[in-house]
Amino acid sequence: MILEHGSIDDDDVGENLLIINKMAKDYCVQHGITLRKIKNTRSRYTQRCINNDCSFKIHATVLVDKCTWMIRSLTEGHKYSNTQFNKHASSRCVASKLLDEFKDNSNMDKETMQKTLMRRFGVAIPDYICWRARKLRKIQRVSQASTSITAASGVPTQSSQAI
Repeated sequence: MILEHGSIDDDDVGENLLIINKMAKDYCVQHGITLRKIKNTRSRYTQRCINNDCSFKIHATVLVDKCTWMIRSLTEGHKYSNTQFNKHASSRCVASKLLDEFKDNSNMDKETMQKTLMRRFGVAIPDYICWRARKLRKIQRVSQASTSITAASGVPTQSSQAI
């Protein structure tokens, strides 16, 4: 879940808690918020800003179907900027955000990655995260290529042999 507009609202629905977690993580990366879990049970999910003086809070609950989750309340009011780098902006997160750019230019340099992320999301990331994201995309591209070659050659995989 990539939040292009950088916003989540009350009554946003996710298929499961993992989707709600990703939405909250993307929102926090884009707005420089570091969260701490308050409640994480089967039916409720609450996180607050790590700064005790900040009023930012996100609260979600499971719906009647016991699978789908909805954001019940989102208390804005984050007024404290985070440190220079956001710890939630991991190399995996950067690689997923820059997926289209990596398709166009697989050897993107770190300065271009940093400028793109700053322009699109307002996130500053250190050099080592850029290099790890680039390496991760190359590994994913190689594994996808080997999977497609295996599928094209007609060699059965383990999952098709089990059937």
